[in-house]
Amino acid sequence: MDMKTYLLKIIFVALFFTLSANSCEKEEACKSGNCETVDIKGSVCVMPSGEGLPDVPVEVIHIKAGSKWSLSRKVGAGKTDKNGVFDFEGTIDKSFEGEYFRVTIPYQQNHINVLNEKEFWSHEVDALKNVNFVFYNKAPLTINMIRTQTDVFDSFFVNYSLPAAFVDGRTKNIFYTRYPDARDATTQFETASDVYTKIWMYKRIDGELILESVDSLVCRQNVNNFININY
Repeated sequence: MDMKTYLLKIIFVALFFTLSANSCEKEEACKSGNCETVDIKGSVCVMPSGEGLPDVPVEVIHIKAGSKWSLSRKVGAGKTDKNGVFDFEGTIDKSFEGEYFRVTIPYQQNHINVLNEKEFWSHEVDALKNVNFVFYNKAPLTINMIRTQTDVFDSFFVNYSLPAAFVDGRTKNIFYTRYPDARDATTQFETASDVYTKIWMYKRIDGELILESVDSLVCRQNVNNFININY
């Protein structure tokens, strides 16, 4: 090993331990003397049935940011019971003023994950008593784009939105084409089952929106769900 390689390895190891030491999650008990035990309660369920998901790990981290390296400390951890409910105690360090709590759970396989973490400011500690996560069962959806018109346009694109995402206007693009390439096409993806999936269609020419329409359907698990779009 030449001297240059040796020195690079030493620098890498030193940097690694420096980062680990400065950006750490302290799991030891609160030692500031300004500590408080809090209740952490909530649920993890599948909508729209409301069925709870059991044995889901839940972790709460108290984060003090704003310095060169963020400091964090585990407040507590637990699991959901057979009904998808979690209820455990944690200890917070009240000297972490003005910072926030992060409540996290793992992404759930075979489910549409809307959100797997939530954050609350430190003064919202009572919010930790009602933290609820929502998931949806997956359902397959096929969208058939069928070219039935002869019009000229600059762009045509199709988006879809899940029920929870639709609340704040978030959509996901699933199809895009320009006039010279316009033809029949098929796209497949997974959406939420047993609730409406909204399909948005837009067409533009010379920068002007000449078509904006929305369709929707309820997809089911283990069914060949499909929708045809003529454009």
